[in-house]
Amino acid sequence: MAHDVTFLIERGYALDGHTPPFEAIRVIDGVTVWTGTAREARSLVGAQAQERLDGVYLVPGLVDTHLHLGLMGRGED
Repeated sequence: MAHDVTFLIERGYALDGHTPPFEAIRVIDGVTVWTGTAREARSLVGAQAQERLDGVYLVPGLVDTHLHLGLMGRGED
């Protein structure tokens, strides 16, 4: 069974150059499948299927998983 949740937030930003700021985001099994307004979310999934996150701003995660090999090598001594 898929884990499907729609979050209502204050404002969300995708920073991809074409997605406008949004007030709602739908996530299924950890993947964003839809963004839009709170009104659109209510008509799409109904009020009972939403999680309100009042005052929350959402921006893409900045994940930094690189290693500095020289420093890593020195740590192996």
